[in-house]
Amino acid sequence: MNQFLENNKTLFRYISLIFFILIILLPGLVFFQTRGGVSFLEKTSLKSAIALIFPLFGLYGFTLIWFQIMIGSNIRYLTKIWPKIFLFHRTEGIIAFLFVLVHISFILITYSFEKFLEARFLPENLRIFGILGNFAFYLLVLSTTAALFRQKKLLRKYWRFIHYFNYVVFFLVLIHSLNLGSDTQSGALKYLWYFFATTVVISLINKFSKRFSLSSN
Repeated sequence: MNQFLENNKTLFRYISLIFFILIILLPGLVFFQTRGGVSFLEKTSLKSAIALIFPLFGLYGFTLIWFQIMIGSNIRYLTKIWPKIFLFHRTEGIIAFLFVLVHISFILITYSFEKFLEARFLPENLRIFGILGNFAFYLLVLSTTAALFRQKKLLRKYWRFIHYFNYVVFFLVLIHSLNLGSDTQSGALKYLWYFFATTVVISLINKFSKRFSLSSN
């Protein structure tokens, strides 16, 4: 497999780059298309604009978390195609966290901290999905902090274990998004989210099957 990737490095570079660009473009295209372009932001106050735009940051935060998981799970193969992929992986992880942080910050600006904590800005039957999103954010903060400071003595031994929280974050946000996201209830993003979920499940199965195989030998 490694030799095959080495021999076809240029081809796989183009394929992976095109794939990355298409996935990155899709959430934004769907978001603005369903709103008739950017006209929905015209003649609105700053607070109203923030209330209207915060879902976009959530869509991209989730998309970038998916990329984090997929790159991390396949980094030994991707290194053959992109030798500096680990540096990109770290940078992209920080960007993903920043998108999520902006998403959360805009919700706080729109609805207040008190309403955010218990998702009281949502109808009662949907609050559980808001709370799942909040919990996912707390786990993401923990996971990102562990990755950034993994060389510290306290974290050196446990940062990889903590980093597995990203899988939990992914599935919590998946449930959160499919139940609350106005852009993920149907259409292209709903199916993209299902694709994300399928590939992460396959990645998990592959990862744990390898670990089980190694431990049994």
